[in-house]
Amino acid sequence: MHVLTMDETTATLIEALRAQVLKKGYGGMRGLALAFKSLDIDFSKRIVFEELKIGIESYGIRMSEGYLRRLFKALDKDNSGGIDFLEFMKALEPPMKSHRKVVINEAFDKLDVTKDDVLNVEDMKGRYCCL
Repeated sequence: MHVLTMDETTATLIEALRAQVLKKGYGGMRGLALAFKSLDIDFSKRIVFEELKIGIESYGIRMSEGYLRRLFKALDKDNSGGIDFLEFMKALEPPMKSHRKVVINEAFDKLDVTKDDVLNVEDMKGRYCCL
């Protein structure tokens, strides 16, 4: 029998929420932005625990109080007592597909003229003539 660790459990809870949110219609980041707005019942630009609880239920996810608190804590990265838009988006954005990562890494490598793994003005000057 495999017992989920705290990190695995939290990741599973976040994945379940992500899947339900994205299943509601819009895909990707737009869907997440709309989900955030729908969860922010009081329009405070942050989701408090009670709003998350109501939202989870509206998405048809059944979750114990303990798991819900764990999910909330995982989403509230700065421990402010509320999940702001950036915290929500970072936690729930779908993972980047591997073929996109390959293209991004290729573009980065082409731009990194100095090959120091940092893009800076020198790299841009080396790649573009008029900076």
